[in-house]
Amino acid sequence: MVGVALLALIATFPRGTDFWPAIQGLVTTRGDTVLVAEDASGVSVLHDRRGLATLYIQGQPQGLVPPWRIHVLLGVAGPLLHPAPRDILIVGVGSGGTPYFAGLVPGAERVRAVEIVGSALAVLRAHTETTGGDGLGALFRDPRYRLVVDDARRDLAVGGRLFDVIEADAVPPWSSRSGMLYSQEFFRQVLAHLHPGGLMVQWRATARVEATFRSVFPHGVRAGPILIGSDRPVPFAPERTLERLGDPALVDALARTRVSRDVVAATLAPPAWSRWDHATLPDPADLNTDLFPRDEYYLNQPQRP
Repeated sequence: MVGVALLALIATFPRGTDFWPAIQGLVTTRGDTVLVAEDASGVSVLHDRRGLATLYIQGQPQGLVPPWRIHVLLGVAGPLLHPAPRDILIVGVGSGGTPYFAGLVPGAERVRAVEIVGSALAVLRAHTETTGGDGLGALFRDPRYRLVVDDARRDLAVGGRLFDVIEADAVPPWSSRSGMLYSQEFFRQVLAHLHPGGLMVQWRATARVEATFRSVFPHGVRAGPILIGSDRPVPFAPERTLERLGDPALVDALARTRVSRDVVAATLAPPAWSRWDHATLPDPADLNTDLFPRDEYYLNQPQRP
């Protein structure tokens, strides 16, 4: 009887493409496409509503196709400002916008993007194969891009490579284990893996993230929603930046998003900057560390600091 019951359960259990969207509370309509992938690293669902796709990882929305503005800005900021952004590391692939736009900037020769949830790459690849993914298929075809499934901190630790630009993709600071990418120890690890004059680009998710970032990088700027840090003053060459922004491939890709060339140029111009030229030492309560990822804990508990 038990065997019969198990067979009946297996026969009637919904497919993954039906089960996981239902568990996550997704509402689909006729014409929508839902892609699902699951492996040991997690579950990813991509819900395409007639050309606007949302990627969910472990039930949390992580990005859009076409990408959110913050992912575009994070992708282009470092390569646009660095004099020779040959080697770029992106921490997190998500919906693909950040590594894709980093590789579109002239001068970018190698873009290594490390994603800890391998199933996200599976649904992204499937989406680009069926729809084109607003150009994101280049992530899987262009040899300049290398997508790796791993913990990015481990990849940095064992790889021994130095980079011209390192960028940590936008991760909700309240999500599980996000504190490992907003900690003082992580920023120190990044600084140790930058070439002299290399740039670290980070979303300013909270004031505590900025304080932690500034405690590590002796030079840097806050440009709108992003932070850029280095061991040297952050360079700005307006003619070079505008020339790179005029590259046809980048112009075409920006046109498919809600982020205009003028918005990018204004965000990365010194009038929009708040600059610092020495590392600060804030109160320890204002920092995120590996042992005390305060944002990850306290943003889920509004009554706490």
